Amino acid sequence: DKSLTGMYYDYCLAAPYMAHSKSKDKINVLILGNGTGTYATLLKKYVDTESDIVGIEIDQRIIDLSYEYFMMDEDVEVHADDGRSYLSRDKNKYDVIMVDAYSSISAPFQMTTVEFFNLVKEHLKDDGVMVMNINMVLEKEDSINQSLADTTSSVFNKTYTYKLGGRSNMIVFASNNDTFVNEFEDNLEDVENNALRSTLHLLLSGIEEHKDTGIRLYDTSADVEVKSMNAVDGIIMEELSYYRQIFKEKGIKGIIELLS
Repeated sequence: DKSLTGMYYDYCLAAPYMAHSKSKDKINVLILGNGTGTYATLLKKYVDTESDIVGIEIDQRIIDLSYEYFMMDEDVEVHADDGRSYLSRDKNKYDVIMVDAYSSISAPFQMTTVEFFNLVKEHLKDDGVMVMNINMVLEKEDSINQSLADTTSSVFNKTYTYKLGGRSNMIVFASNNDTFVNEFEDNLEDVENNALRSTLHLLLSGIEEHKDTGIRLYDTSADVEVKSMNAVDGIIMEELSYYRQIFKEKGIKGIIELLS
């Protein structure tokens, strides 16, 4: 049974409430990088049991596992395909498009560029919202997270970010509806589940409009592999610095206590 755990999926549940969900009988969602179906399952459970969800997952084995072992709703339609390839053929428009195709050590370059985000925008309804999880976050110029957020900002009217405390995740929300964050705040009154409402209020208190520094990733110049490796190196160094400080203050006993 999928429940709220403070992971990035929980905060991504804000997207439907940003997309005028209050005035709609049901929401249409496309998930690029469906994985084992956690986001789809949480949407069905906490937001809209009647939501129309399509998932794209490149690995058919993962799709099979999502139904068999992860209790994904049979109503969720999942295709074995590359996210951008599917978008290039798809004729539908959605209230929410979730981009969750980036692993902890890499990002598929074809899903990081201006051309890709333009394709996403074309498949959103006028008040639709894209939500994207980035899990290689570093506080430095030209990082993968800054590059992806900047590139998104060049395509959509408004881009906002939310950084998860204590985790290397950043969530990006983007829309051509300039007031989508205001819509979100208004719609919070309709969230019935207490745990979800608390989570979304926490997001609202920390969401920030993105400051675009001018980085652009294009199909011809998306150096995401280098940026991803730099992010991994930086995260490792930050972790090492933390453990060095513990060792300096408390010695090996402190490290053992921390790990236990």
